[in-house]
Amino acid sequence: MGKGRVFLFILVLAAFVMLCPRLAWAQYLKIVVNSESEKLKEVPLEGAYIICFSLDEPLINTFLLTDIRGIAKLPRKGRWKIRVEYLGLEPKLDTTDFKTQDTLHITLQGKPILLGDVVITGQYRITSQEHATYKVKVINQERIIQQGAINLSDILANELNIRLRQDMMLGTSLTIQGLSGQNIKILIDGVPLIGRLNGDIDLTQINLNNIEKIEIIEGPMSVIYGTDAMGGVINLITKKGIAQKIQLGANAYYESIGKYNFDFNLRWRQNEHFWQITGGRNFIQGFTPGTRKTTRAHLWKPREQYFTTIDYIFQKNKIKLRPFGNFFREILFNCGEPVITTRFARAKDEHFITHRVGAGLEISYQLHKNLSLHLLNNYNWFERERQTWIKNLVTLESAPSQNPGDNAIDAFNAFLFRGTLTSTSLEKKLNYQLGYDINLESARGLRIENTLQYIYDFAIFTSTEYEPIRNLILRPALRAAYNTQYGAPIVPSFNIKYSFAQNWQLRAAWAQGFRAPSLKELFFFFVDVNHNIRGNRQLEAEKGNNFNASLIYQSRFQNWNLQFEWAPFYNSITNLIQLAIVDPSTQLYQYVNIAKYTTYGSTLSTKMEWKNWNWELGFNHTARLNMLHDPNSNIPQFLDSYEFRFLPTWHQSFSKWQLFVSLFYKYNGPIPGFTIQNENNQEKIIQTQIQGYHLCDFSLSTQLFQNKLILTTGVKNLFNVTNIQAGFASGAHTAANSLMPVAQGTSYFISLKLSL
Repeated sequence: MGKGRVFLFILVLAAFVMLCPRLAWAQYLKIVVNSESEKLKEVPLEGAYIICFSLDEPLINTFLLTDIRGIAKLPRKGRWKIRVEYLGLEPKLDTTDFKTQDTLHITLQGKPILLGDVVITGQYRITSQEHATYKVKVINQERIIQQGAINLSDILANELNIRLRQDMMLGTSLTIQGLSGQNIKILIDGVPLIGRLNGDIDLTQINLNNIEKIEIIEGPMSVIYGTDAMGGVINLITKKGIAQKIQLGANAYYESIGKYNFDFNLRWRQNEHFWQITGGRNFIQGFTPGTRKTTRAHLWKPREQYFTTIDYIFQKNKIKLRPFGNFFREILFNCGEPVITTRFARAKDEHFITHRVGAGLEISYQLHKNLSLHLLNNYNWFERERQTWIKNLVTLESAPSQNPGDNAIDAFNAFLFRGTLTSTSLEKKLNYQLGYDINLESARGLRIENTLQYIYDFAIFTSTEYEPIRNLILRPALRAAYNTQYGAPIVPSFNIKYSFAQNWQLRAAWAQGFRAPSLKELFFFFVDVNHNIRGNRQLEAEKGNNFNASLIYQSRFQNWNLQFEWAPFYNSITNLIQLAIVDPSTQLYQYVNIAKYTTYGSTLSTKMEWKNWNWELGFNHTARLNMLHDPNSNIPQFLDSYEFRFLPTWHQSFSKWQLFVSLFYKYNGPIPGFTIQNENNQEKIIQTQIQGYHLCDFSLSTQLFQNKLILTTGVKNLFNVTNIQAGFASGAHTAANSLMPVAQGTSYFISLKLSL
């Protein structure tokens, strides 16, 4: 009866969407952008980048993108100077008076080619992907919807140069360019996430219900974002703003392996004010591949998540204020196997409860027409509690475990104070950015020395963008910091971007990065009958040198849009922090700076558009330094791995709806390795290997009633990959192979998104 009511409610809402009158739009200036050439005369340009400068209020700038009809809408009245840009075409300036006209036609000359998304991560101002100084990879909302992605783990599983690793208790972690997740900074609207467990943030805890797009920059971003950004940054941009005065949305998701999700959003705009509240619940049922029987213990643990965000934006004249807050709670259930004897029947259950709470204030102020100030102040709290219960399987009563260490709480607090002063003139050859970055962190827990420790970091950074000749941009940058627990290094970087021969773009960068030792590595204390692990206050920051480049060719041939890209990279890290035994007699383990680590490789990719088809093909090679390399043996110095992906999409527009058919395929090649094994009191180096595997999803997505109703259904994990071999590659030790979980097998999903 409950399910019937839910489906009846959905049908009533859908009928309301069909029958309700169209909401009145606010009055706007319609900007129509076309291209004009011999072969393509008066062709609408989708994705043209429009910068609007108010002549009545000189400190007001607005950024727009044209839709598939080549149209953008400017809702503010007054006089405007408008600049339109499109890659491969000559930019055009025009002026208009919104008080006397309601439509502005602009025609660009030249040969149109592909244009990417608008990006903000690491940039001086909002700009197009092609004009960005850094190479920014964008995953837009359309891709998120078509793939049926619920969390960050889902969407990154198909990305080149990114590998995911599953831990049944700690969640999903990642590597980029062969560097682990503790070298990757994850941001939401520029605010770093805290709560690393074993160095990594669980990607399954980062929901995409309110995410507009995801921006990824590979390579060190330590100058701008500080520690943990040596391998790159992933910035999730939340949805902000609506065309109508009020918008109500609801999303429902079901997957056949036991996922039941629901979330909602309410957005309201009135003049200079914008309010937003979102929330939802995700439930993941326990799952063990290869079995359908009811069991208490599961390989993939049951999870229940609750989340909500609140946003308010006030924007008028020169100032923009945005207070915001968010809350997240997850309970992970680890139910133990029953223990049955003649005297009792019981089981040991664990509950891992995670809380994330954040609150902040973002302030933007236009000091001058080309000079802006941006302030970001934020507080984050993270807590993970472990509760252990002994359950009587006869009476079904539970009692807390009395064993030491079975119940514990680890908590982290972080204050962020960040400000930037940026020159953003489009006419000047020289622009700059000055900034400060203050991070105050604390850690509390039974396994932290003295149960409470602090670490403070104070940094200033600066960068300059200089355009000595047209289409050549140079950006040197520098960061200096003081840290209360370790010697923070001075970090420089240098970026070059050069557009040449109309269709070619070259980016090259050298940057130094660093990863600060964490509070756990500095102050960890865990001593009992089985463990003797202690932190090390003398740790130094990991330091790295990175060289990366990208060469992009984009062009249009009649009905074809093409983009080719080659992106090599090289990382060299010193002072790598590792846990090592320092006193064999007492079995004392400690975090120490002992190692050097190197990765290199390249990515080759292409994007093609032809009529109703879009293709993405890519190949990646990554080589990792073998820490056990011996020049006097045949053990290789570097270990190679490969990836390949293919993402075709077919779409068709009908009179009142659109259809998208998509395939998402990626092959993760084997990862070789070496380890030391003790045999007959002698150490021997043994080769290991993580097995390669294929991932493939298929989906159908339909957009109805002007995108008010979006229905997506499909199949995930077509090859039914669950566990892969991870152990000795060959020889007499193959029996020691173990299984590594990758995915939950083939499943079917359906997603319904409703917007009123």
